[in-house]
Amino acid sequence: MFFKDSDPTYWAVQPRVLRQEFDKLIRGRFEDGDIRHLSVFGLAPIPLLMELGRLISDISDTDVYEKHREPDQWAWPEDGEEVSFITQRGTEGPKRVALKLSITSQISDDRITGAVGTDVSIWEIKSTPQKHGVIRHKEDLSRFRTIVRSTLDEIKNVHGMDVELMVFPAMPVSCSVEFGRVWQPKAHPDIHIYDQTKDQGFLQRMTLAGGAT
Repeated sequence: MFFKDSDPTYWAVQPRVLRQEFDKLIRGRFEDGDIRHLSVFGLAPIPLLMELGRLISDISDTDVYEKHREPDQWAWPEDGEEVSFITQRGTEGPKRVALKLSITSQISDDRITGAVGTDVSIWEIKSTPQKHGVIRHKEDLSRFRTIVRSTLDEIKNVHGMDVELMVFPAMPVSCSVEFGRVWQPKAHPDIHIYDQTKDQGFLQRMTLAGGAT
């Protein structure tokens, strides 16, 4: 049966299907030595791509690619402006943290508070430039991985490992996979992933948790 990602049933079914298919088609073959390298071409809603990244993990020999429109290809164009990233820290103290991932577009704070309330510290990873199709260099992804890792560490150090951490993404598919690969269950807090919907704003869709299987 086919479900749209706007259907709540989609989010009850598809994460489980992804984990089962990954275990069947990828994990066992890695353990047996049948697969030694992965090339990832992701086309799915952002929360599922983050979960795929978690399944692949940070230790697998993996190359993640981005679908480009101009020209229409998966290969890295290696042209145009390289992307830089900065972290904007939130207020200290709250045990609820919202992390905005503003790569393809800006996410206003009122969209966050509209989804989770005002008792939250809002952090942000943002890119320059900030637009669709922004990731055109392989090294852009490397820089993104680096700032995600340092930002997650900062949030843990400032707010504690027991922080309620919510992520609000506006970013390309390659960054979504890499975000999941960077997150480590023993080193970082659990992450509640929100996704933008057409009529209801941001809704929580999935959780990256140490106990996920």
